Amino acid sequence: MVASTPSAADYSARRLDEVPPPVTAQQRAAVSDARQRLLEDLVAFLQNMKQGGEKELGHNPSSADLLPIFLQYCRAVVKARYGSWIESSPTPEVLNKRIERAIAGTLNTIRTRPTKESRPAKKGVWPRSVQKACGAAGLNLWTTEFGTYSPKSLMRPPLAQLEALLQINSLEFKTAFWRANEGQAKPDPHKPVRLKESKSGGYPFPNRAKWTRAELNNRGFAIGRIDKLDHHTMQRILRGQRVHEGSLEKLLECLNKAPKKGILDRTDIPND
Repeated sequence: MVASTPSAADYSARRLDEVPPPVTAQQRAAVSDARQRLLEDLVAFLQNMKQGGEKELGHNPSSADLLPIFLQYCRAVVKARYGSWIESSPTPEVLNKRIERAIAGTLNTIRTRPTKESRPAKKGVWPRSVQKACGAAGLNLWTTEFGTYSPKSLMRPPLAQLEALLQINSLEFKTAFWRANEGQAKPDPHKPVRLKESKSGGYPFPNRAKWTRAELNNRGFAIGRIDKLDHHTMQRILRGQRVHEGSLEKLLECLNKAPKKGILDRTDIPND
């Protein structure tokens, strides 16, 4: 008997905190190649610094100056390790959760994991790669017109900035998802919203739906540009259905990006 392919409804009933499938040999090889390119790029950067590259920066190099190099590495890892898993997402909710898992998993390998009772601290990819690159470039203690710096100034990864950049780069997965799902295609984000009056259908928040439609039109937003909310949640609000309180906060945050129309707070959203 041939097993049927799980539907979107099947997935919606499952927990969304699923784990990615085991690493394959091909994925492991791709990550290894990305790490080799990372090391080469770091060595090239440090050799440039030894030749006066800090003058182009206007300061001695720090961890923040390595962000473009590590961003390229992290993007390669996310695509190699998690790409096919993300692309197979059946619903927007699963897509977003898998992207979050992929970014968190990648960043977890970047940082140094703290000491536990059962095992010592493990250096992450960032400090290990920087240490190797400094050794290859012959960088130990370097003095410039901006002062003295050493490998220690490059060892601490700015994880918050790296995570934000990876979130921005995850848009390519989301774009591919909407293109692949014809029946769930996103509206054109550059087209002003022109929403038809929808029937409440007995949903509990018809006035909230009417208010939301009015505010979207008044502030010139298209549904596709409410970037804090996925399309499914936005449609629930516009139909007058129940949504999580956090979704309403995100709606307010987006609407307030047009402050000339007035700043809104939670008390402005109808509760009926």
